[in-house]
Amino acid sequence: MQAHDWQGCPLVSIDPDVVHGEPVFKGTRLPVEIVTNEVHACMEPRGQSEDDAIESALESFPATPGGADAIREALAYHEAHEYQLQLESRTI
Repeated sequence: MQAHDWQGCPLVSIDPDVVHGEPVFKGTRLPVEIVTNEVHACMEPRGQSEDDAIESALESFPATPGGADAIREALAYHEAHEYQLQLESRTI
C-alpha cells in the first residue's frame, strides 16, 4: 500500500526539521494524519456521523488551525487522493 501524499494539500507543510518531516497543519506541529485518523476512528467503530466525528476530533485536538472546515478539507483531500490511487492501481 502506498503512503498518502499530502504535498498538494494547501493546509499542509512538510519540513524535515518539523516532526521528522511528517505532514503537519501549516504553522503547527500537529500531524494531519493524526487528526484524520481520529475522525475515521470515531466514524467506523463508534458509528458517529462525519460531523460528530469532526467535533470529537476537535475535542481531542482543539488547536487544529481552521477548525472543522480545515478538517473537512483535509478529509476531502485524503479521499480524493485515495480514489486516485485506486484508479492508478487499476490501470497498471
